[in-house]
Amino acid sequence: MDSLREIFLAIVKLWNEMAIFLLFGFSAAGILSRLMSAATVANHMGGASWWSITKAALLGIPLPLCSCGVIPTGVWLRDHGASRGATSAFLISTPQTGIDSLAITYSFLGPVFAIFRAVAALFSGLFGGILVANFAPHESEASTTQEPDSCHCSGHEPPSDSDTDSCHEPPGESQKSSLKTHIIEALRYGLITIPKEIGLWLFVGVAAAGLVAWLIPDRYFEQHFQSNLLSMLLMIALGIPLYICSSASVPVAVVLAMRGLSPGAVFVFLMAGPATNIGAIAILFKVLGVRATIIQTVSIMISALVCGLALDWIYNLIYASQGLAHFRQIAQSTMAGHVHSPFGLLRIASSILLLLIVLNALRLQWLDKRNKQLTSCHQN
Repeated sequence: MDSLREIFLAIVKLWNEMAIFLLFGFSAAGILSRLMSAATVANHMGGASWWSITKAALLGIPLPLCSCGVIPTGVWLRDHGASRGATSAFLISTPQTGIDSLAITYSFLGPVFAIFRAVAALFSGLFGGILVANFAPHESEASTTQEPDSCHCSGHEPPSDSDTDSCHEPPGESQKSSLKTHIIEALRYGLITIPKEIGLWLFVGVAAAGLVAWLIPDRYFEQHFQSNLLSMLLMIALGIPLYICSSASVPVAVVLAMRGLSPGAVFVFLMAGPATNIGAIAILFKVLGVRATIIQTVSIMISALVCGLALDWIYNLIYASQGLAHFRQIAQSTMAGHVHSPFGLLRIASSILLLLIVLNALRLQWLDKRNKQLTSCHQN
């Protein structure tokens, strides 16, 4: 019973710490959804030039799409003229970050880690996109016009020519809407659409973090994994097959940091986990082709290792060879210091509001699924 209480308290503590930053991220994502449409992205992703790949990776960084949710948008972009290399760069950089996940990363792991996460998403997108463009430029592939229904995320249909407002995409720029309409749609996207996508996995991520905090003793990785490279390889093995979104992975990363994992190894988990998963890889075989998918997956692994080693070096350089100790101190102070801050009531209110928003999103998601099942039964 004491163990369950400790796990529950750890979960509540993590939820309370991340709520206000996640609400900010949701709001920013809603605003971004009215400023950037899928058509806008596609216009910059045609052709196989280095610049189109760069723009694809850059445009993907602020978009709050997970490794499953990004697939329909990638399919739509590919069908509307985006090159295979640019599509791959978009598919790699987008799920690693987003306005919401960067806000949470800054809150829990500090500015150095948050800035590096955005830069690494750009680097990995460029690296993977260039590899795909050069080594799988004309590979034959199955038609991507069919709906990628093997990805187990609800509400992720690719936008059609006549309805760019489906899934994650706002109306085209040619449509003129009133300010009130833009506000309503931004709120709907930020407080309903995005929570519907990541809500369940947010609960899973926080619950997993609480369980890991209880199972793994303090300084475990520091004592049992003397090689940071070995820790990074372990994080790749854990992260690649799992589905976990960029926001939901942060609480787990914080606990791993508190248990002695180096900044680079923690980063490898944050890159490898959100960047891809088994379901997404299966779909990409149809979207990009087998060779391009293998190249993209391998590029993610290589990028994760390179960036992980670079981040360890940066921390040791900035903090005079005490990068690991300082990184763990940041995570511990985040969890301990905010509880007694003058914004305690605001954090509690944000936690409650976030919980209500996510629960409502999951309720709507369940209703959507139920309505689809009823419609299907009536048609049959």
